[in-house]
Amino acid sequence: MDIEETNRRQIQQMCENLRLLSEARGWTFGELERRTGIPKKILVRAEQRGNIGADVLLTLSEFYQIKPHLLFFPLTQE
Repeated sequence: MDIEETNRRQIQQMCENLRLLSEARGWTFGELERRTGIPKKILVRAEQRGNIGADVLLTLSEFYQIKPHLLFFPLTQE
């Protein structure tokens, strides 16, 4: 697998993880916007395409209390 494919898969995993983290809490995009201060349109883009900046990634990782790099790999329940 080349680096481009690896990157694509990890971005897909991040999108899935962000969706799972919000769903597990029962939060809508509106609720997540209120709690994080990140505009809804950016949250939607993060979950659907993974097209976000480092500032948003760091805000979400801090909010969910997870190290940023772990968002790119399957999450495990502890």
